[in-house]
Amino acid sequence: MMRISAWLRRFAAIVLLTLVLAAAYAIGVGPLVSAYQENAANLAGVRDRLSRHGSLRATERELQDRLGQVAEWEALQSYHLNHETEALAGVELQNRVSAAVDDNSGTIRSMQPLPGTRDGDFQRITLRVLITTTTESLFRILYTLETSQPFLFIDNVDIKSNSTRLASQERPIEPVLTVAFDLYGFRPLEGP
Repeated sequence: MMRISAWLRRFAAIVLLTLVLAAAYAIGVGPLVSAYQENAANLAGVRDRLSRHGSLRATERELQDRLGQVAEWEALQSYHLNHETEALAGVELQNRVSAAVDDNSGTIRSMQPLPGTRDGDFQRITLRVLITTTTESLFRILYTLETSQPFLFIDNVDIKSNSTRLASQERPIEPVLTVAFDLYGFRPLEGP
């Protein structure tokens, strides 16, 4: 029989040991290392998504707060004049007076816009009005102006009657009133 030299046996043993180690690594250790690396990458991705989710939650809270502020501001819009300039708000007041007086059988003698004045975070837009009307029509005009939205306020009312006396047998004529008043509303200086 053939004898194998010692160095060849050593070489074969090393090759065999290397094959056994490579097989052990490929079967047991390799998949574990690969799974560990994959899990580490997945964990890093989850941490990244979690941090983005946390920042999105913070952003969502900020947006919800801002949305609440905008909703409050919009809810208040019906209470004041919504125009960018004092002149446009004054025109709205004039249009509202004209509509109220015309709808209730009055006559406008004059309308004079007064300079706006600052009142806190708002600007007071004032219109001096002079009309002629009857008592019943005056009631309806003032009611229309004060109960509509945006809210308007009437101040400095001066009423003069131009009635004539009649003999006791004649039917009384409803007096014609000359009414002067200031009408004002408020315009916000800034949006939300």
